[in-house]
Amino acid sequence: MLRFNRWVKPAFLLKRSLYTKTTLNAGGIEIAQPNPNHKSLILLTTPPQLNNIVSNVIDKQATNTGISQILVVCVDSIADSRNAYSELWLETPFRVTHHETIEERNERIKKKVEPLSVDPIKFDKSWKDTKEQTLFQINLTNLGLNSKVRLANTLFENGENSTCFYIGKESYDWYNLANVTVDVNLDNFSAVQNIEYANRLTEIPLVEAVEEGADEELFTITDFEGNLIKSINNQSASGYLTDNSIVMSSKKDLYFKLYDNETEDPTRPCLQEYYKLIVGGLGWGEKQAFLAVDPIVGTTGFRDVKLFYYDKDTAKHHVESPVVSGNSKLVFECSELESGYEEYKQPTDTGAQETVIKPGVFAMGCEQGFELDGIWHRSNGEFVQIEVAQS
Repeated sequence: MLRFNRWVKPAFLLKRSLYTKTTLNAGGIEIAQPNPNHKSLILLTTPPQLNNIVSNVIDKQATNTGISQILVVCVDSIADSRNAYSELWLETPFRVTHHETIEERNERIKKKVEPLSVDPIKFDKSWKDTKEQTLFQINLTNLGLNSKVRLANTLFENGENSTCFYIGKESYDWYNLANVTVDVNLDNFSAVQNIEYANRLTEIPLVEAVEEGADEELFTITDFEGNLIKSINNQSASGYLTDNSIVMSSKKDLYFKLYDNETEDPTRPCLQEYYKLIVGGLGWGEKQAFLAVDPIVGTTGFRDVKLFYYDKDTAKHHVESPVVSGNSKLVFECSELESGYEEYKQPTDTGAQETVIKPGVFAMGCEQGFELDGIWHRSNGEFVQIEVAQS
């Protein structure tokens, strides 16, 4: 669990063992070792920058012997950009505690076909790939923070379903990894200064006709099975939607917030849980009295619920560099869905996309969300930003 430490030493008293930087819309790759003590690099990139990043890393390995280890990970987005790369430089080496190559992953999930089976053989690099079977996990050990994201699809860039590789004189150097877990010690950066959370969800009342001045009614799951909600307040779960004119007249994605009204900490919104409602083929009628939420929930439990919808009119949260020089922001986001191919290339109202450098920012995002301390955040536009300082 994330630990807070509010007391911070002045930056000029300590050397900076951590260096972070994010570059958006780069015309070229400029990755420079901050100082000779920064020998470890975790480098995140989005697919459009992948091939340039790989070329740069190859050049660095050939010319710079001062870098002892590099991990390259391709993700969907970085700081709300589909065309970016992000650097995390460390003095203390990070540890790869688990890895699985693409080949090992494919063998593990391969469908077992009997010799006389009539099942067709399918090309294994289709666009609908095995993204759910990829994972980049980074454990920030001195913060007590664990995070996970899925890898991006890189089929159009290099013919691989995903791309992640390590260089550091290990047996798996340069192998394409489907799963990798790293333990990172940020050294003296252990003071959490601030946590920001945002999403693009708007609440809908579960019951519309509420008398003015009446106490707010609490809605609790009273029957469930796994991720299936059968009843709420002992009434058919689906009835709350079929009787709701706002829901029935809208085609927006719906989400349930699952929480405990008595123990929820309103000061820690990054721990709140929102799960998308999955509508089956039978709709919300009498034949399907239950509601299904994202299976990643595991089991809903007898928790309290609130109803939300994804609201694209809600302003996006933009990542800014730390106000205090020397601090770093760690940013996790559930990427917005692209509305068109290579949308990132489209000019803005002010002209062509300009290169933007955000010092002090290390960011990662995935369309399928991210996990922090065991909680998945999977509503597009959901965002957690943690600012750390030297302690």
